[in-house]
Amino acid sequence: MSKRRPGVTIANAVGWQVQNHDGFVKSYISTMRYGPFSEQCETWRRISQWSSMLRCVILGDSDPVIISDEFTDDVKSILGPAQVNFLICGAGHDLPITKSREILRHLVEFWDVRSKSDIDRSAT
Repeated sequence: MSKRRPGVTIANAVGWQVQNHDGFVKSYISTMRYGPFSEQCETWRRISQWSSMLRCVILGDSDPVIISDEFTDDVKSILGPAQVNFLICGAGHDLPITKSREILRHLVEFWDVRSKSDIDRSAT
């Protein structure tokens, strides 16, 4: 996670939180129980009908929590493949930390391409 602290990993950080942060486990369970993580297909379909805007989804190919192949298939089937731009990084669940530069470069390119296509649409 850090060049200054190479021994600190996401797993270590979570372990530390479990041991030292009294509210962490309750917070995590609440997120899993009430957060929009499962059986949300109809909600995502409704959202996709509000706008034809292209969405960007960034995943890690070795993430044990969010399985990129499964998630990609689900998103394409719900939103339609033309409405989603995927970046699959060589990373796990810690990809925002370990692949921050790659993600940033992709997002800048994604926003630039998207803004140009929005301009092209408005000119017609």
